[in-house]
Amino acid sequence: ANGGSITTASQTLVSLATTVKGRCSLNNSRQSVGFGDDELVTCQLEVTDTPTNLCDILRNQSASILLSSAQHQDRANLAIYSNSDQTLPDEWIPVDNAAYKATGVLNDAAGACLQVLTRVDLNMAWSRVGILGNPQNVLSGAGFRYQRERLAYTCLDDMCTQAIARVLLAYSIHFVDVSKPPKQLLKEQPDLIQDLPNDFFYPF
Repeated sequence: ANGGSITTASQTLVSLATTVKGRCSLNNSRQSVGFGDDELVTCQLEVTDTPTNLCDILRNQSASILLSSAQHQDRANLAIYSNSDQTLPDEWIPVDNAAYKATGVLNDAAGACLQVLTRVDLNMAWSRVGILGNPQNVLSGAGFRYQRERLAYTCLDDMCTQAIARVLLAYSIHFVDVSKPPKQLLKEQPDLIQDLPNDFFYPF
């Protein structure tokens, strides 16, 4: 975690990849996360189907696009250092709220889809440790936050045999520096008279 990519226990940490013309890619395109690089990636998802199937397809596709199965699971960990050893548990930190829990069976409202995942935020805390002249950047905490929304869809014919839904998906990464500023300590000037032994000048 020193200027390069951040790694999970199984791979490099990834986020949503940028896409051509802003459209979401359904082939799970990802890009690696660089240490200290804040980013916000968005894309437009459009789904057309029957109103009966539309909401389930929309929820499944948005989750597939935004979530990487390797890092959104229980007991996901991130490397504290750029060269963390997988055999040393102290060199890895757990990721809060890593496992995304999909909602159960929903009775969607007329003309709208409920609980559609639209945004994933990853916040990571880091700090500088070590020698003041050559500090090392280390991760000290990480956690995911998920945003779900109620999304309206539009019928494409009078009988509403086909409907369309459009949604802007977003994936953000934010690094927070929690380093404590170093303190400069100056040694006090010695008091020569007080620090000398009582018989220092003896026998003069």
